Amino acid sequence: MVRLIIVLQLIIGTFTGLNSVRASEAIGGRELAKKNLCLGCHSETKKVVGPAFIEVAKRYDNSPASNKYLSTRIKEGGVGAWGAIPMPANKNNITDNEVNEVIQWIFSLNRQKPS
Repeated sequence: MVRLIIVLQLIIGTFTGLNSVRASEAIGGRELAKKNLCLGCHSETKKVVGPAFIEVAKRYDNSPASNKYLSTRIKEGGVGAWGAIPMPANKNNITDNEVNEVIQWIFSLNRQKPS
């Protein structure tokens, strides 16, 4: 149902010339992480190749400085913050707005109550 609503919003926006509903805004942080292959090396709650996103959310404080650092790590890649395995760069695969959505989704994991 949610996907149908998103598709309809995108279609309406396309035909009416409204650009207020962008695909990345409609998709959400988790889907953007999936689309950009982040979930190949990370999971929400368990270490895979890279750290679990919940651990990232716990380590950083969602301040502007942390957001800038994480944005740079996502786009430029890097090694050393979580061990010796490097994270590849995503410079051409993800926009700044999408990176910010992914980061906010990661921080939202730390605010969720266990079920």
